[in-house]
Amino acid sequence: MFVENLDKKNIILIDTADKETILKKLCGIIYASGNVESEKLLEEKIFHRESLMSTGIGLGIGVPHVRCKEVKNIALAMAVAKTPISDYKSIDGSPVRIVIMIIVPEKKHRQHIQILNDIVQILKNDKKRTSILAAKTPDEIYNVLQEKGSN
Repeated sequence: MFVENLDKKNIILIDTADKETILKKLCGIIYASGNVESEKLLEEKIFHRESLMSTGIGLGIGVPHVRCKEVKNIALAMAVAKTPISDYKSIDGSPVRIVIMIIVPEKKHRQHIQILNDIVQILKNDKKRTSILAAKTPDEIYNVLQEKGSN
């Protein structure tokens, strides 16, 4: 469900090494996709969620996510940071390099959980994570995510 809902054009490589900038950039990408009416509202919801508890899940991965009534369809965006994001406050204390934002309509709880599960299943694989971090283009990242097996 994760890869099927991730539009290749919503994947970016970024030099910025701070959490706020990356989260705002991903909100902008999702806003540009036409799935939310207000970029400012989306940012407010994402930053509120982060204030409750960091979405840094370990292994250098951050998964900022919200469910909200203002979103039309499931929307995903992904950033791979060239410089580790040291201020992400991940649960394992490690800097984050892969950030995947998930925005889901309020009543799509099952899909929300399935996408989170898919992300964990794919990115817990060391080889996939290493390939994503080594990728030079969003197309390469997308291709790694599409690869079957070793999830």
